[in-house]
Amino acid sequence: MVSLRYVGSRSFNKVVFQRKPYVFKKENDFTCECPQKLVEWLAHNAPGQYQVNSTKTVVKEVVVEKKKTLICDECGFTAKSEYGLLVHSRKHKKEEK
Repeated sequence: MVSLRYVGSRSFNKVVFQRKPYVFKKENDFTCECPQKLVEWLAHNAPGQYQVNSTKTVVKEVVVEKKKTLICDECGFTAKSEYGLLVHSRKHKKEEK
């Protein structure tokens, strides 16, 4: 996504691109997040009315969730999910009968 600013003379501007509206007005400081294809289309069809704002790169922290090890108390079987452990524990219940 690219931050695009409307610098034309209108006080309100709405662009519909691939059935999605992009609205430039005072409330959003005439700025809107747009896909690169829309920026290229506007550069061709409305030259001089829009300018690309400089964008800051934001790096999001990636959190890796450690997998739980689910171990059967009776035999030491390791399951991948709680449901898998539940299904395995039924085996022990059948053996008791």
